[in-house]
Amino acid sequence: LANSQISNFSPGHHPILRVHIFKIGLHEDVERTKKIMKDSLKDLASIRQWPEPLVIVSDITDSWVNYKLVYY
Repeated sequence: LANSQISNFSPGHHPILRVHIFKIGLHEDVERTKKIMKDSLKDLASIRQWPEPLVIVSDITDSWVNYKLVYY
């Protein structure tokens, strides 16, 4: 792979969808956590603000909550 050339043939008008999953403690405030995650992307020029980044609670366990951060 070190000597390989990688090409991206995606059209420019079709942005790449990015998804990150975070495990946050069960007792943290859900709305505050979502706001912090969305606000962390606001000042990054490479992140599209439309459509707006989305935070989804994807899983809840005994110890944590999985938050899925979705953005373009």
